[in-house]
Amino acid sequence: MPQPGQIVPTEVPGKQVPQGFDSERSTEIMGEREERQRTFLNPDGTHTTRFYSEPVNYQNENGVWTAVDTTLTRKDASGPRTMGASDPRWETNSTEMAISFAGSADADAVLRMQLGDELSIAYGFDEASPSPGRTDGSKVTYQDVRLSSDVEFLVGSDSVKETLILKDEQAPTEWRFPLDLKGLTARLDGHGNLLFVDAEGTQRAWTPAGWMEDSAFAEDANEGVISSGVTYSLAEEAGRQVLEVKLDEEWLSDPDRVFPVRVDPSVKSIDATSGTYVEYPYNQNFASDTVLKIGTYDGGGHKAAGFLRFTGVESTLKNAWVLGADLALYNTWSQSCTARPVTVHPITSNWSESTTTKYPGPSTGSQTR
Repeated sequence: MPQPGQIVPTEVPGKQVPQGFDSERSTEIMGEREERQRTFLNPDGTHTTRFYSEPVNYQNENGVWTAVDTTLTRKDASGPRTMGASDPRWETNSTEMAISFAGSADADAVLRMQLGDELSIAYGFDEASPSPGRTDGSKVTYQDVRLSSDVEFLVGSDSVKETLILKDEQAPTEWRFPLDLKGLTARLDGHGNLLFVDAEGTQRAWTPAGWMEDSAFAEDANEGVISSGVTYSLAEEAGRQVLEVKLDEEWLSDPDRVFPVRVDPSVKSIDATSGTYVEYPYNQNFASDTVLKIGTYDGGGHKAAGFLRFTGVESTLKNAWVLGADLALYNTWSQSCTARPVTVHPITSNWSESTTTKYPGPSTGSQTR
């Protein structure tokens, strides 16, 4: 029987750890784009799919998924995406449905938002001055639209955040918005929201309940005093619906009120951003805000929790081998530069942006690790 050879010690190779996404070398797989997701091929052969809480792509007329670009650019009135405007308008650069703005605040339709074939929302301001609009990226501002009042619009992929800026106590407390609706009817929902429904009664867009915030920022805070004293009503005039917005005069005339006061009535398609937050001690729908607030700045006197919905995660990743998952958020403000824990929890109950108003919000499960 032959003698065994000399035993030579060897090292067991370690388990290869996937490196995953590399911001410089990972490349997007264009054919795997979806409305709210983008997939990348990583240098190590793995894939990274990013899910977003709002649309980042749309299918153009050729069926190709194209990146959303909400930058406002001037369009000639004869352009193919204009909707009957007599003057050149600012329009989103690359979105599925056109969102455009008039050159001046006294136009019959300052905002036009298309929602589909033969479906659109447009409105202007009663008693508006011919204030010219000024654009900056995705934002357009009309100064001195009415006495001591500016109006600002910030465009999303399928939403428009409108802000009335009351510069002092002389600013009007009642605003009228004549509506120009194509294929839609406006109605109130009993929760303070304004809904836009089509001929079959299907909701196609909505305006969340309004709210306003003054400039009396508390110490170590990035918010002023908040009021829910913004109410909507509907009237009809010359065959058109008119949205009437009334602001709480008593709250605005309080000697402690600090101007400017920012008032929020916004317009969102039903498929717009799926995210909101709740904040104690308020009972208010904050779905139209551009930030998600979490935590507290005063030991619990004010405390907030944010909620996000990522559509398509379950179906897209079904039967996939997931090596890791991260949640990426952009921090716009903190009480201090000291790092503090932020926890993430699954939402365990049915919830909707339109009815999420009161802290602590929908039921949640154990902390995700």
